[in-house]
Amino acid sequence: MVSPDGKVVSKLGAVAYTVSALAKLLEGTTDGVVCLSHLSPEDINEARELLNHPNITMPILDTSCKNGTEIELKLINDHERISHQMRTMTPV
Repeated sequence: MVSPDGKVVSKLGAVAYTVSALAKLLEGTTDGVVCLSHLSPEDINEARELLNHPNITMPILDTSCKNGTEIELKLINDHERISHQMRTMTPV
């Protein structure tokens, strides 16, 4: 995501933030979130670091596809954005 002033805010998105939010809600319990996803090989370490949480289990992070979905999201202002999908991911 690119902010209006040109700064890159984050590289990973989609399932990573949903899984993180669910894990945060489950803190202090024995319940967990299972994360299944395709990732490009260059993103695997960053994803593991981001999702390092006691309530998150990552049994399968598939890197065999050699790519993941790539979306460029530019925030123009508080009400406007431009989204461009450059690569698509194969189904899980």
